[in-house]
Amino acid sequence: MPAGPRPESDVDLLLIADGGRDRYGRIAGDLSEEAAIAEGESPFNYSVHVHDPEWLQDRRAIESFFIQEVDRDKIVLAGSALD
Repeated sequence: MPAGPRPESDVDLLLIADGGRDRYGRIAGDLSEEAAIAEGESPFNYSVHVHDPEWLQDRRAIESFFIQEVDRDKIVLAGSALD
């Protein structure tokens, strides 16, 4: 039986959009906080990472451990998988 997420696990959201953090960082953080509170969770359990497509390409080029895990476990909520 798969273990699944543990109760103490956090939620990581990676948002890739033109303009990245400069354009969407604040609104993504605000929405993340609202979502956590609506779910009765601490906002500290929600981690939002906002970057542009070039950042993702660079991270893949250096075989970033974080991006390898994202690519392995990702659930695409909107848009494409940016393969």
